[in-house]
Amino acid sequence: MLENKAGSLPTVLHIDDDELSRYVVARILQKAGFVVKAAKTGEEGLQVLADCPPDLIILDVQLPGMSGFDVCREIKANSDTAAIPILHLSAHFTQGQDKAQGLDSGADAYLAQPVEPIELIATVKALLRIRKAEESLRFLAEASKLLAHSLDHETILRTLAELAVPYLADWCVVQRVHKDGAISPLIVFHSDVAKVRLGWDLARRYPVSDRDFDIEQVMQTKQPVLLANLSESVLAAHIDNADHRQSLQELGLQSCIVVPLMVHQQLFGIIGFATAESGQCYSQADLNLVQDLAMRAALAIENAQLYREAQEANRMKDEFLATLSHELRSPLNAILGWTRLLTTRKFNEATTARALETIERSAVTQAQLVEDLLDVSQIIRGKLRLNIQPMDLTHAIQAEIATVQPSAEAKNIQIQFLVKPDIGLISGDCDRLQQVVWNLLSNAVKFTPENGQITISLERYHSHIHLIMIDTGKGIDPEFAPFVFDRFRQADSSSTRIHSGLGLGLAIVRHLVELHGGTVNVSSAGENQGSTFTVKLPLMPEVTATQPQREVKHQV
Repeated sequence: MLENKAGSLPTVLHIDDDELSRYVVARILQKAGFVVKAAKTGEEGLQVLADCPPDLIILDVQLPGMSGFDVCREIKANSDTAAIPILHLSAHFTQGQDKAQGLDSGADAYLAQPVEPIELIATVKALLRIRKAEESLRFLAEASKLLAHSLDHETILRTLAELAVPYLADWCVVQRVHKDGAISPLIVFHSDVAKVRLGWDLARRYPVSDRDFDIEQVMQTKQPVLLANLSESVLAAHIDNADHRQSLQELGLQSCIVVPLMVHQQLFGIIGFATAESGQCYSQADLNLVQDLAMRAALAIENAQLYREAQEANRMKDEFLATLSHELRSPLNAILGWTRLLTTRKFNEATTARALETIERSAVTQAQLVEDLLDVSQIIRGKLRLNIQPMDLTHAIQAEIATVQPSAEAKNIQIQFLVKPDIGLISGDCDRLQQVVWNLLSNAVKFTPENGQITISLERYHSHIHLIMIDTGKGIDPEFAPFVFDRFRQADSSSTRIHSGLGLGLAIVRHLVELHGGTVNVSSAGENQGSTFTVKLPLMPEVTATQPQREVKHQV
């Protein structure tokens, strides 16, 4: 059975002054499942058209008053009716000139009387399919423009729901799929505001379960589900809760489509389209259209995210350049200042020594900044190489503790190193892993207040070594925690911040650890609650067996 978007049978308007022709055409089309309206003249047909536009018009050429060609031109000239397909059906279509004139007037097809029933039905169905396809393309084109207007995903999805109702559905429900797999309702939409409130009430009373409308199947397969007929038995098979099922039955749901919303190849949400009062039953063509609409919404969300990321990248670049200028200028000012004083004045031995010490310290700081920049440049270009050999990580840690010890003592920070004997060897680049330890340790000293403590432990767990560094320092704001290892990111990037640095150290740490086949992560209870950094590195294959260990403490 054929149905149009409103859920009713397609309507055909037949304009012909020949009563027998009207009768024959009506019998043929009604048996094929069409509603047929008739008009004897072009003027009468235009009036019927104005009162209730049909899905298709069959038009005779020779009519009293306006000719069929003139009626066709008037219909096609009106923007409200131009999309309605017109089939010229006339005994006069026996010569090429008449056919050409009919098509020139705007008709979509022509047939000559007498017509075979199969030919007439096939032509009418073909014209309706073409019209539906054209409508769908216009709908999707308009949808793409509207969806692209916003950079907020919730606004984009609300626009999608407003586009779908009532053109595609009576109900549109958008569920957000969170990273942990939880599902929560984001949008419930219907053209009737009272029903929207009812829909939200149902959404809150009956949270979506994995079984509801095969949500689990959609989440696992990332493929849509079409339920063409939501009969009582079908609802029973898809909804466990009897009260929920009864509430849905009271809504009069007829048909349903559930599609995944994929953003950057990840499941971002699930969209449900349902019909009720319109009586429409979804088909494969409707499913294809709904999938196309969801894909365009996903593309709009992706573009919005990319735009925000580009804006954020530009902001970070500007902040980084400002930070870089400040960090390079500070030690340079000290070097230039003391150099000019030493060349223009005479100082005693103590002042000269202090000046040379300041120049050296400033030069070392600048050299470290340049080294970090060169490392990041190599990382970005994929040019960073490792000199891999068997090594004992214990010695690398002890060497870096000795390096930062003066800074720790200046703040009265205690550094404790807990290591178990025969911890095992790893395959690594000694210089690069010392760089990892130095970055983590110097970072801990920098952000730990006076009289604080840093505890470093090294232990073996199955096939990996775990380097755990715990400090009693500033801690990490939960909102900033996901960005700790990002390049150029700092919790405080203002020019008035207390601590210096480019925000590159931890990014370099992550990359070096990953190059060694390991992982690094951080946890913190929040600001002023300290931090715990954990580095996991694979042991060499021949030393992965678990052995009894005893702990040795190194108090520095």
